Formats: sequence, C-alpha cells, structure tokens
Amino acid sequence: MESVDNIAEVVRVLRVETHPNADRLDLVYIRGWQVVARKGEHKAGDLCVYIPIDSVLPHDLEEELFPADSKIKLTKSRVRTIKIRGAISQGMILPTRDAAVTRRIEDPIEGMDVTGMLGITHYEPPDTGSPQQGATQGVSRKRNTFFKEYSKMGHFKNYPDLFSEGEQVIVTEKIHGTNFRAGWVPCIADSWWKKVKAFFHLLPEWEFLYGSHHVQYTPSKKFSGYYKTNVYKEAVEKYGLEARIPKGFVAYGEIYGSGIQKGYDYGLPEGERRLAMFDVLVTTTGGEQRWLDWEGVKAMSEASQVPTVPVVFEGEWDASKVPAWESGPSLVGHKSLITMKWSQEHREGIVVKPRIEQQTWVGRKMLRSINPEYSMVAESDFH
Repeated sequence: MESVDNIAEVVRVLRVETHPNADRLDLVYIRGWQVVARKGEHKAGDLCVYIPIDSVLPHDLEEELFPADSKIKLTKSRVRTIKIRGAISQGMILPTRDAAVTRRIEDPIEGMDVTGMLGITHYEPPDTGSPQQGATQGVSRKRNTFFKEYSKMGHFKNYPDLFSEGEQVIVTEKIHGTNFRAGWVPCIADSWWKKVKAFFHLLPEWEFLYGSHHVQYTPSKKFSGYYKTNVYKEAVEKYGLEARIPKGFVAYGEIYGSGIQKGYDYGLPEGERRLAMFDVLVTTTGGEQRWLDWEGVKAMSEASQVPTVPVVFEGEWDASKVPAWESGPSLVGHKSLITMKWSQEHREGIVVKPRIEQQTWVGRKMLRSINPEYSMVAESDFH
C-alpha cells in the first residue's frame, strides 16, 4: 500500500477559517494539514484535490497554476512548506471544479488517487550513501534481504487518529542527519564465491553489514561516496559496532554533525560526527524478523554504547501536544563555548511509536511529524 504522504488525492475539506492577517485569504484544513487558499474558494464538506508537500509538478500544470503574474512561484517545480501573510501553508488544494482538474480528471470521487492523472511525481532526495560515479569499491551489488531498509513512516497529519488518546507512547526527536544501519544478518550465498563456500560447507552463518538507507556496504576500506569521508564506516569503527552488536541484530540510527547536513552541525566541531540509535531489528536463525520494543532498543544502546535519539516525551498519547513536541531547539544540540546559545534554532520534528511494538493497517505503528518552521528554514533537501 502506498502511503497517502506521497499521493495527490481527492479529499473532503474539514473546515475553513478566515486568515487572521489577510482579508482575501482563508485557512483550509485537510486531514491535519493547514493550507492557505483564496477567500471563499472552499467550504467545509467540499471535495478538492490535495497536493502534498514534496510533490513535483509537471511543467504544463505548474504553468497553469502559477502563471507569469503569480505572486507565488515554485522552486524546481516542488511544493514545499511556506508562510503566506504569516500563516503556515503545507501543500496545495484545488477545487474539483478548477479547470486544471476538470481537464485532467473525468469524475473525481473522494479517495481517488489522481497523482498519475495530474502527472505529479514525489520528490526523492539523493541517497547520501550512494557511491560517486566510478567509485563502487566497498558497495555490495547483491543485497542481503535480511538487511532491511528502514520502515517508511506516514505523517501524523495524514493519520491523526492512528494513536488512541491515553495510549502509552514514546516520542523521540527526529534528527537532521543521514540514515545509518549496521549489524549481523544470516549470510546468503548471493555470489559465485559464496556459493563455492556453501558447497564446501565453509559459508559462515552470519555476516556483518552496514550502510545508508538504500545502500549496503562490505567492510572494504576503499570507498568513495556522497560524502568525502565514508561516514558509515567511520561510525562502525568509532563505536566498535562489529564487536558490540550481537549476531542476528541490526541497529538503525542517524549520523549527525560536521559535514552531514548544511547548516546543521548540532554544535559539533569541525570533523566530528556522532551516531544516535532509534530502532533495532532482530533476525532468528530460522529467518524470522521482529522489531524490538523501546526497552529493547535502550538495552541495545547500552550494550553498544551508542546513545539513543533524545526522548521528547514518554507517557499517554495526547494529539493536542504534537505542535509543542515537534517545535523548539534540538535536544542533541551542543551549546557554543563562544556564544553559549543553541547551535540549531529549529528541531526537525518527532517520531511517535507505541511503547510496545505494533502492526496496523498502515504497517508498523509509528508516525513522524515535521516541524513546519524547520521545513521553511532547513537548507537541505533531506527530511
């Protein structure tokens, strides 16, 4: 199932409020999103097409929606969080009667995915773990299927009712870094040499792998990738993960600090980077896999001596507190010895999970919520 985070969809307007600073504008609410629109264009109960943030518009649709005299322009055709007369606007909405819609969609009905009909694509940032052109040493061309990429998360504003009021949850800070994973998984005979070893019963039971979100690496020392330094191997060696992570465990975390994200060094000095753990996947000898509860993640954190991501809140779920949890300075920010001020003004956001691991109709029960203020000031495309 594709997440509604990534699709343009026909949805119903929940409510409309007058923009507090503009007589000719309204604040329109779709699911949990607030969008600024022209006055009187929408009313509660209307059907409209919602185009989410990080959508990339085709040239013809962009020209139609943002003509030459438009006061608002897109950068690289990408829909992003903006402020209009002081109000946050996240995404775009089009009345189903809009000419741009009627020319492309014959019979719009609630829940219809119109991404393809409008020619919209979803922005995907480059994988920071991908090797530079011509630099493939250290990268495994075969992927061990047990070394899973991290689970995709929906946005809280698209699933505002996924968590029940009073449910026990863990709310952690979402760090603006680069995704990391490392651990021991069952060894698979996915190459000619490994097949030879397997034939002679010399193939080891486990192999240690590490990598970025999409790319897995071998322990080769020769590597050139997106970053000048192989920050993934650096993290493995800095924390001694090959020795500290038990067989059958893969730890997932975020590398942050110097040179990782422009404008977000979190107060660390030049050349220093750190790792924060946020999840752990366990694979049994029989090949079964399960995610650990938060207590298990903390136990792995202590055993590997890798700190967890900061916990913003533990306790009963209260959706009304999300704006407060996702805002404020980063909890991993380090005060400058010169200015004595926090180095990062805006927290990227939060991740919400139940205290006890659960599966739901959206997959793993967990959601992210991005701080709108961060979305507007972050100099990077990664979030």
